[in-house]
Amino acid sequence: MMSDPERLEESRQMILNNPMLKSMMAGMPGMEDILNDKDAWRQAMQAAAELYKNMDSDTLMKSMMEGAAAAGAPPG
Repeated sequence: MMSDPERLEESRQMILNNPMLKSMMAGMPGMEDILNDKDAWRQAMQAAAELYKNMDSDTLMKSMMEGAAAAGAPPG
């Protein structure tokens, strides 16, 4: 998915069209600018995918939980 520009744009549009998701994403530092720029979104998502691809499963899970906590989601 992260290498498919059409799917990346679909995910960005889904967030932009959902007020709750958009608000949550905009609350993260720098994310509103990325979300509002198609090219910046693609680059950020591809960079994130590359980082996650290189993580072991424990580090990946910890990173995801920290990200959810920073975004205001309840702990899983």
